[in-house]
Amino acid sequence: MNLRKHLLVLGLIIFASATSDFVTPVLLYSEKLSAGLLHYQDEYDVNGQLSQEAFLGVAREMIGKCQSDAYVFVNVPGLIASDFVDYRNEMMALARYVKLSSTALRFETVTLPEEESDLIENFAQMASGICGIEDLINLNHEDIEGWTAYVDSRPRIITINLAELPANSTSDNATRREIIEENDKNLREVLAQIPSPSHTVIVTSTVGKRLLKKQDGVHARIFDDIFEDASKQDDVERNNRVLPIEPYFGQTRPKFEEPSSPFLGVFDKQFYQEYKSTVDLIIMATLGFCSLQILLWYQSAHIGGPQPAKKQSKNAYQESLQKGPSTKKSEVTAKLTSVIQQRQVTVLAGKQNPEHHLEPISEQS
Repeated sequence: MNLRKHLLVLGLIIFASATSDFVTPVLLYSEKLSAGLLHYQDEYDVNGQLSQEAFLGVAREMIGKCQSDAYVFVNVPGLIASDFVDYRNEMMALARYVKLSSTALRFETVTLPEEESDLIENFAQMASGICGIEDLINLNHEDIEGWTAYVDSRPRIITINLAELPANSTSDNATRREIIEENDKNLREVLAQIPSPSHTVIVTSTVGKRLLKKQDGVHARIFDDIFEDASKQDDVERNNRVLPIEPYFGQTRPKFEEPSSPFLGVFDKQFYQEYKSTVDLIIMATLGFCSLQILLWYQSAHIGGPQPAKKQSKNAYQESLQKGPSTKKSEVTAKLTSVIQQRQVTVLAGKQNPEHHLEPISEQS
């Protein structure tokens, strides 16, 4: 019984030590600023390990910003932290995206209770539940070459399973280097075809978790040259493509030069002071003219006034002109009538007495 107990305890110790060795590196970055996350990096113990719960809390907070148009979750089976040191030149595309990002975090030792094959799916569900993203794209390394990018502006969740890395042995170094380079090329092809540059990326490994390779007693660090840069130590937006720059307007060039002296209005005090005599003269002349007109109107209305006889004589003259022709016409008509009657009497008398001659009509008649 004692032997069984000792064997059971020894097995538990071996199992616990074995499970504690299952760690995986995680790289997170966001093209837009995710403020308030750098303190996780400061609190992270390089020589320690980050629990799965703590890591998922960091990932949830970054995804919860909901400020990206694409959330890309990358699984590189067999990836370890030392690969970021040994194969730095084969990860040029990934390093460039991290360098240009506004927020980037690295955790070389994230522990998982077991080989967590559903970690990428958990990220996808997290983004879908928090940000309400419905469109999901699943890509394997065989499908990337024939993948056709979408062209609309709806946010997407993209999961990528890259090729698994072989064991890090001397005989397989060349093959591992080639696969890492091919994975970097495939990741660049996917990120480059996303319509919007605003994206959040999480790179990790869900299988083949191993202990970190140590160099001189120090754990290998992910992209140490990038993260040690002072520009990565503060929350600074590096990809603000809508800058608050005021539009430039050219210098005003008027067609005519401004007068040397300011314009003075009629009611300005300075105008009256400069032209006092002229203004007084105009005012006096105006008042005198108005007074004269009032005086003349008063005299014509109450003292002298126009003569009504002249006005009546004018009217009488006009009436005589209108009545004169008709009166003369009636007089002429009466004279002609009397002459005609006399002629008729004379003609009748001549017929009775031939010796009687007609008398000519005098000019007076």
